[in-house]
Parts: sequence; C-alpha cells; structure tokens
Amino acid sequence: MMFLQIERFSIAISLLFVTLGFCSLYFMPVSAYALLDSIEILSNATNNLLKFCFSGMEPNEETMRNNANKSLMLAIGAIPLIGYEAAASVVKEALAKGVPVIDLLRQKNLMSSEEIDSLCNPRNMINNN
Repeated sequence: MMFLQIERFSIAISLLFVTLGFCSLYFMPVSAYALLDSIEILSNATNNLLKFCFSGMEPNEETMRNNANKSLMLAIGAIPLIGYEAAASVVKEALAKGVPVIDLLRQKNLMSSEEIDSLCNPRNMINNN
C-alpha cells in the first residue's frame, strides 16, 4: 500500500509537470506536499519494519560460519595456485556431489592444508591485508 501511495504522488507530479510546465505557482506546492508525505510514509514503513521484523533478531553465528565455509566462492582463493580451469572443475564437482570445495581440494591434494587454510579462508578473502 505504501508503494502505491508513493507511486500515486509520482504520477501526480509527472502529470502536473507535463500539463503545466515548471510553473511555481501550481507545481511547487503540490510537489512539496507529495515529497513530504512520501518521506513520512517511508519513515513510518521503515520504523514498522524495524519494530516488527528486525527487533530482537540475533545472528546465528555458527550457521553463518558453516554457510561461508561451504560456499563455492572459496575456490576463488585457489585460482592463483591451481589455475582457473582446475578451480572451475573443482567447483563443478563440489556442486554435483554436494560437498564443500575445501574438502574436495584436500581430497584431490591440489593444495597443501596450510595453503587451503590461508587462501580459502573467508575472513582472509574479504580483508585487504
């Protein structure tokens, strides 16, 4: 409903601009009202979303860590050592078998455990260090 109201204001402003041009006597009061009302609607919607959807939410760090460690994206860290083609084949195989990329890299002995731990670590991949 909120989006429909804001869209209605947008259409009203567009029609006024097309029919009257940028005439400040007619255009500015309506556009100011539409802008202020749209800001109030969006503000109320944001507050309600925060209050009823996100309040009291806590992140499940263990699930987030497991999801990050199972991500196919971790093969990107292996590209400098094993090459793009080998990394792509590992990702395809991991996807087909439903196993984590890291486990498959260890199983195939494409990289040492130390290299896997340093290059394919999600924390190391997002840091600029």
